Amino acid sequence: GLQRLNARVGDGAAHWFMEGYAGSQITTGLVENDDDVAWRQRHVHLPNGELATHLKLKNISHVMVTGIKASGAIQSAVQLLCDEGLQVTVVRDCVQDVSSEVLGAIMNHLLPLYANVISLIQMVDDSVGINAFFE
Repeated sequence: GLQRLNARVGDGAAHWFMEGYAGSQITTGLVENDDDVAWRQRHVHLPNGELATHLKLKNISHVMVTGIKASGAIQSAVQLLCDEGLQVTVVRDCVQDVSSEVLGAIMNHLLPLYANVISLIQMVDDSVGINAFFE
């Protein structure tokens, strides 16, 4: 996936999570809880309900979504989770796509129809309080 895209368009356009680029640093302020669920799923044309089932079994009703391809896996996951009755929040600053035009269309027009779209700062403030990073 990412290696093929990077080989085609180069580091300047596809550098998500690459060492030395903004966003690749790990912030220690967000601490994992034993109840946290981190899910990785490659984009498929017909997503299954395995993730929604897993979340419901853990009594999780609100999901935060981040990822690389807004027009693919992100859109698919958000629609699936909303169809399953879960509250979905997409962290705008933690989503990318191959072009700013596609990203803008998905983030500004499509995803807000299904989900709450917020900034990374708002997510951190809602989760642990933004002041925790300045202490």
